[in-house]
Amino acid sequence: PIPEGQPPQVNENPNPPLVEARNPFRMRRPDYRAFEWDDERGRLVQEGTVANEEQAVTRMEAQWQEKIQRAKEDWIRRGGVVPRDEEGPVREGNAVRDVHPQSRAASPSIASEHGDPPLPIDPTLNKKYVPIQQGRMGPVTFVDPPSQFAQSKLRKWDYVELSYFTIQERQKAKRHQLASNDDILSIERGGSSLMLAPAAQASKDARDDAELSWEEVMQARGPYMEWLEKLGWPEQYIKMHATFFWRLDTHEIRSQKGGTDALVRYQAQYRREWHLSLENKDAFDLSAINEDGLAKIRSEL
Repeated sequence: PIPEGQPPQVNENPNPPLVEARNPFRMRRPDYRAFEWDDERGRLVQEGTVANEEQAVTRMEAQWQEKIQRAKEDWIRRGGVVPRDEEGPVREGNAVRDVHPQSRAASPSIASEHGDPPLPIDPTLNKKYVPIQQGRMGPVTFVDPPSQFAQSKLRKWDYVELSYFTIQERQKAKRHQLASNDDILSIERGGSSLMLAPAAQASKDARDDAELSWEEVMQARGPYMEWLEKLGWPEQYIKMHATFFWRLDTHEIRSQKGGTDALVRYQAQYRREWHLSLENKDAFDLSAINEDGLAKIRSEL
């Protein structure tokens, strides 16, 4: 059986059957601050891996995120469907499962819990109106989002450094968001019109992709992929990026001397180049690893 709250293993069987109950896109991260994780947090502190239990929680969350991202990439590679309608979280163990899917049909009304007729809502009164899926619960856990600057870049399908999606940068963005002044606005183009939006500034601490370690690249790819999905990127682009990271992570050069440095440099150059090709309306397949290009990068290190 799968340990409670853990993502499915992806290498036990080369081609296990796809079971929706094991869909990694519906898994929710465990609460590593809960009492059942006391021993593991204590072990990390006692071994000197981390300085305190808060750092232990951060480390455990990052490890889970990396594992679940591997499972997501494997799910996509084997033809699994990426859920778009979020029909409710599925988790192993004692996690909550949605037991009333039939009550969650989208409807422009909200029904009373006492069985009264639903109250109609006029969607024209508010342009932000979104139909409520009755009975659909909120998330179990929350992941710190990247900065508004990084989100703005992704909304426009622009290139953004992976460092914005590391734990440190996301925590920094959270602190900045709490202290920021939302009254500072900038003008952004929305379709054929201009609109006011909260000003988003680049982080002074953001690093170029080529300056990251391979571990940081792997740490950042999970939140990066998650935000591609959240911001409505085309499914073809999402699958392409998932395959891109998966092929780099499983490339034979990774176990060779200097291999991870070459992979870091490759993903930095080719991901940026892909965005440029997208702007020029001549996009190439990022997931198709250019072995000659990788060899050239390695020779230059």
